[in-house]
Amino acid sequence: MARLGGGQYHPIPQDGGQVVQVQTPYDDQIIQIQGRIDATILPYGSAAEQSAVRDKVAERATASASARADNSSFYAKKGGRREAVTGGSDLVADISNGDVALEAIPEAELNDALKGMTAPERAAHVEAQLEARKKAEAEMAALVTKRDAYLAEQQAQPGQADSFDASVKHLLKDQLG
Repeated sequence: MARLGGGQYHPIPQDGGQVVQVQTPYDDQIIQIQGRIDATILPYGSAAEQSAVRDKVAERATASASARADNSSFYAKKGGRREAVTGGSDLVADISNGDVALEAIPEAELNDALKGMTAPERAAHVEAQLEARKKAEAEMAALVTKRDAYLAEQQAQPGQADSFDASVKHLLKDQLG
C-alpha cells in the first residue's frame, strides 16, 4: 500500500519503540532556571485551581532531567501566551498576558503569600515576580537556543539510535528532497 502511494512503510512497535533522551551540557542550567521561574508562580483562584497549579509544578519536578529540560524548552519556545504552567491560575502569567488585573481578584482567591498584604504591597510583590520571571525567561531562551544547536549536532552524527522520530525524519527528508 505504501509503495503504491509513493511512500514507505514504517512499523511502529507496540511498546512504542526506543525512546531517545539526550542529556545535554545545558540541561542542568535549564533545570535551575526553570526552578527560578517556578518560584515566581503565584497560584490563584479556587482552592482546587491553586492546588492543580502546585500539583503540575510538583509533577514536573519528578521527571528525568532530560524530560524536564525538554519541557522547559517547550515553554521557552512557545509563541503567544507566556506560561510557566498550562491551564491558567498562575497570577504572574495571567497578569503578564493581560488576562486579569490584580485589583479585580477577590482576596479569598489570592495565593496565601498575598493574603493580608496591603494593595500596594501586593502590587510590589507581583511586580517583583514579573521582573524575576522576565529575567529568567530571557536566560532560558538563550540556553534553549544552545541546547537546540547541541541536539541538532548530535542528531546529525551517524549511528544514531533507530527511533520512530529518526525514522520519520529520514522519511520526510527523502520525500522532500
